[in-house]
Amino acid sequence: MGTKNLKQLIMDQKILKEPIVYDCLQAKIAENLGFQAIAISGGGVSMSKGYPDAGLMTMNEVLDVAGYVARSVNIPVTADGDTGYGNALNVWRTVKEFESAGLSGISFEDQYFPKRCAYFEGKQVVSIEEHAKKIEAAVKARSNDNFLIIGRSDALSVSGWEDTIKRVKTYYEAGADMIRIEGIQTPEDAEIYAKELSGIPKSYNGQSIDASTAEDLGFNVISPNNYLPSVIYKAVKDSMVEFNETGTIDFDVSNYRQELAVIMGVDQLFEIEQNYVL
Repeated sequence: MGTKNLKQLIMDQKILKEPIVYDCLQAKIAENLGFQAIAISGGGVSMSKGYPDAGLMTMNEVLDVAGYVARSVNIPVTADGDTGYGNALNVWRTVKEFESAGLSGISFEDQYFPKRCAYFEGKQVVSIEEHAKKIEAAVKARSNDNFLIIGRSDALSVSGWEDTIKRVKTYYEAGADMIRIEGIQTPEDAEIYAKELSGIPKSYNGQSIDASTAEDLGFNVISPNNYLPSVIYKAVKDSMVEFNETGTIDFDVSNYRQELAVIMGVDQLFEIEQNYVL
């Protein structure tokens, strides 16, 4: 789908529900359920490679996953670009690479490089001016104006509301198409976020409010914060505990096995085989 006007999709929706995934199977499940866009979790990608979300992934490692995900579905996919993997020059290249790989947008956060998960202690943020220049470089790098640049701030737990609001407004003025404040923990926080940024396209990432409330507050996009690793952890752990304790797993996989095959495109593959393989 490439950059199939994600901006227009966002503007056309009362609120766009955007699941956060980190592999092709999760992406295809979301598409099959009717979601119109998805986002890739940098933390999820990091954990899938065996590392905590602590800035250890290189651009190419995330790009590799993001490219596979974007090619596996026909809906827009945005990526977590962390800090841009360096300074404004690195951001410039990151946008070039992710846009060429078929992504429809990317977010950049204002932590120091290497960054860490927004919910970890010890975060540090760069100056407003430095990150604003990164946003300007990102805008300059894209070849299609439909490629969404998201200016994200992780400053809330570091320097509070006043600084955070100033930051995201500056990133929007620097050319970001949409902004996002990370670390929203309560409905009251969500209300402050919405009120202070009224009229600016914004994304809500969290679980303290539902989509209907987010819509009423004026958010354009809602994503549940990186919940899939925890959901998958619980499901896999429970099944392994059961297998370890009983020697078997009381779960009928037959229906799901067929459903998964269909979602992954086995029917299309067999059709190609039948028509073209001699």
